[in-house]
Amino acid sequence: MIHPDLVPSCHQDETPASFCSRTALAVGRSARDLCLDLGLRFQGLVDGDPVELDSLARLTHLPQGRFNGLPIVGHGHRFELAGQLLTRETLSRKALRVCPDCLAADVESGGGRADVRPYGRTLWLIDPIRTCFRHVRELVVASDDGRPNSLHDFAGLVAPSLASLSAVPKNVRKPTRFEHYVADRIAGGAPDGWLAPLPLYAVCRMAEVVGATELFGRRYRTDELTETQKYMADSVGYDIVKGGEQSIRSFLERLQNRFVASKTTWGPRATFGRLYELLAYECEDAAYDPLRDLMIRHVLETMPVGPGDDLFGRPVPERRLHSIHSAALQSGAHPKRLRKLAKAAGIIGKETDALSDDRVLVAAERMDVFLGHVAGSMSLKAAGRYLGVERPVDMLLLKSDLFEPWIEGGADGLGDHAYRRADLDRFLATVLIRKGDPDAGDLRPVGEAAKRANCSILEIFRLLVAGRLETVDLDPSARRCAAILVRVEEILPLVRQPDHGGMSLRDAERRLQLSNRRMKELLDAGHLHFRHARNPVNRCEQTVIDEADVAAFENRYVQLFHFARGAGVPPRRMRTILSGNKIEPAFVIGPTIFYEKSRLTNLPGTSPG
Repeated sequence: MIHPDLVPSCHQDETPASFCSRTALAVGRSARDLCLDLGLRFQGLVDGDPVELDSLARLTHLPQGRFNGLPIVGHGHRFELAGQLLTRETLSRKALRVCPDCLAADVESGGGRADVRPYGRTLWLIDPIRTCFRHVRELVVASDDGRPNSLHDFAGLVAPSLASLSAVPKNVRKPTRFEHYVADRIAGGAPDGWLAPLPLYAVCRMAEVVGATELFGRRYRTDELTETQKYMADSVGYDIVKGGEQSIRSFLERLQNRFVASKTTWGPRATFGRLYELLAYECEDAAYDPLRDLMIRHVLETMPVGPGDDLFGRPVPERRLHSIHSAALQSGAHPKRLRKLAKAAGIIGKETDALSDDRVLVAAERMDVFLGHVAGSMSLKAAGRYLGVERPVDMLLLKSDLFEPWIEGGADGLGDHAYRRADLDRFLATVLIRKGDPDAGDLRPVGEAAKRANCSILEIFRLLVAGRLETVDLDPSARRCAAILVRVEEILPLVRQPDHGGMSLRDAERRLQLSNRRMKELLDAGHLHFRHARNPVNRCEQTVIDEADVAAFENRYVQLFHFARGAGVPPRRMRTILSGNKIEPAFVIGPTIFYEKSRLTNLPGTSPG
């Protein structure tokens, strides 16, 4: 046993290794040598073995025979401190960190030898604690002597450097909220919120990785971070994770936005970096499952993963988002054409032009519908073949208002319209219906019927779609639209155009008793008003004269030939008589002479009739 006068006082926040080391220094031994002398295991004291602690207390005459410091109790790869679970990653045991001001205060206020008074605080062994709460300064490394025989020997490592430690410049900084959180949990404080069910070591690791990723990027290296950078990372990471799901998902969204702006190959690992690697590859600890579950939900809702993928070793049950890349893989379509079609169809916008295929996202349900249309879509030429019509009928029909192309051609690099098979099938289902009596009349294919009825093929298809034809049959030797047979007699009255209400030139010629040549000359001279109109039967443009204009012409003018014959006088003699009465022709058209009827009244021996 150690003489009581040589045993230093034991503090409530002191580690067993520190107390043993100070006792050993008091008797001129190293901590390990003293333990050998007393039959103790120094590593057992370091690991908080209750048997070793009781033996140390008994051999050093501690009150009640119990160690009253703050031990860290080892349980294999886990450690326990005041009921809080820790791991090796959350402990700082190789590099001995201290607060020089605390050590100086120990020397000034303690009893016994001055070099034995400084003691090691348990909180200094907690890696996330990087600040002295009492003196508001950064902890400094007193020794990084990693030799096995020196490790954990606090007094033996600190005593030689006490003088130099007091000269270390003071880096004044406040303890972070995270450091207060860790200290509060060790002191027995009950956590609340999202972090409440998590062990302390998981909170510490999550805060470190999340904060470092936020500050230094998803590919940061832990061994390259300074103590100040770790101090900042822990603080930032804690502020993120303590906010719970909403705060963490906002952080994940920021990582995704950074990824979108980069050229990195797509994937959760590439997007979330060290955070994903920690949860997927570096540990299978169920303590991190709340964060894993949260990330899985987030990835399913915001990234193009689906069956065949896995997240943290768990298969993805369903797809909620597609990218152009994943949609192309699923459908077998070329991604360039798929992207053009998606843009033309309004599935994606111009804002995606600068993004790679794996960064352009669309809701899976919407994309699946779109892919179904893509699988059944046809160009104008292919759609014409599918309908069974030849050029140029396919262009006439497909570019009419009977069809609305799924995607307009000529935009975003698409050469021609794209048509959905479903739309073509609906059209065929409407027009390929037998009805009426096939023997009721002369049935002709649509093209021939259009010629006989002097109408366009499109008009007949409009009648078919509208259901206005009472007789329709199908030729078994032809396919689809080419098989349609219609009755010309039914079509004629349905396609007749409105009557123009005028008189044809031939009828006007008969009425005025003029030849075709003289009628043309009469019209060209402007003596008779005319207009152009479409023939209601053959749709051709023709020259017509209104009945009122013909009647007005007849009431005003008379041909010399007709006037002379009515008077019973030869035309040449009548011309002489009229000239003798100083009556001149109104106008002459070729050899045909016209007089105004009003000038011929009361002429002896004549009648203008």
